[in-house]
Amino acid sequence: MTDTAPARPPKPLYSNVSAAVPSPCSGVCRLDEQKVCLGCFRHVEDIREWRSADDQRRRAICAQATAESGQPVALANDNCPGQVVMSGHVAALQRATELLRAAGFKRVLPINISVAAHSPLMASVGNEYAAVVAATPMQAPHMPVIANTSAAAMRDAPAVRAELQAQLTAVVRWTESMQALLAAGVKNFVELGPRTVLCGLLKRIDSAAARYALGAPADLPALQQLLAA
Repeated sequence: MTDTAPARPPKPLYSNVSAAVPSPCSGVCRLDEQKVCLGCFRHVEDIREWRSADDQRRRAICAQATAESGQPVALANDNCPGQVVMSGHVAALQRATELLRAAGFKRVLPINISVAAHSPLMASVGNEYAAVVAATPMQAPHMPVIANTSAAAMRDAPAVRAELQAQLTAVVRWTESMQALLAAGVKNFVELGPRTVLCGLLKRIDSAAARYALGAPADLPALQQLLAA
């Protein structure tokens, strides 16, 4: 996992944050593709340029680590601005870690998991998994569901099957998935589970989004209030 991009030349204030967060200058301005908050010196294209440059550097490092180690490593998760996960063979990950640190990425941490999810190594079970997915009865979602590998809405069973099969080796585009929901007008986000990891990621994507973590019975009243509003 890499967190915090390399040092860069001076740039406008706040241009390293999400493209849709409250403006610190006024508390009400929201930056989007059509608007620029001049008081904060932020611009969507500036943000995208820096994020794109980081992604290109990470992909280049994955390619170099793969070539030098002889084993695969690839981007696996784009969790939020500043946090990206790589997945692959241990030898390739070790080499990628060295290259990332040499390139100036300040925080590179190993994740203790038992499977190289969302990496080329999962392709070896792709056919078997695809057969299971194909044999599983499915129906169209009752409402559009955002696919993590494409950040696009799924509206029918074939799209859901394709997404499930892609999950083995494709990058999880979580940042873009949340941005797609925000662009569609979603304002309230509920995380189901014992932790608040996704709420934390969403805060870094758009700190203005309303986040609710439902991990225990004591959290139910807050959700009931939200649904009743």
